Amino acid sequence: RGGGGEWPHDGAAPLSWKLSNLSAADWQEGFIHGAIPQIPLTTLNSVIAVSKLAHDLYPQKRRDITRPGVASAVGVMNVIGCAFGAMPMCHGAG
Repeated sequence: RGGGGEWPHDGAAPLSWKLSNLSAADWQEGFIHGAIPQIPLTTLNSVIAVSKLAHDLYPQKRRDITRPGVASAVGVMNVIGCAFGAMPMCHGAG
C-alpha cells in the first residue's frame, strides 16, 4: 500500500472540512471571542505599524501612504482572497 503517490486510506481525501451544524450560539461565541479581539490587533499590526514603516522607508511618498488606504487594501485583499479560499491576513503577516 502507498508508495507510488497514492493516498493509502481507502480513497478518502487527506483533509475533509466543511462548515455545518453551526448554531447561532456558535456564531455568537466565535464573533465575541474571535472576531472582536482581532480588531485592535489587526488595526495596530496591519494598519498603523505598516503605515509608520512605509513612512519611515519612503518619506517622499508620505502623502500617498495613508492609514485609510492601507486599511482598505487589507480589506479588499481579504474579501477577494477569501472568496478563492485564502485565509484572512494582513500586510503585517509574514
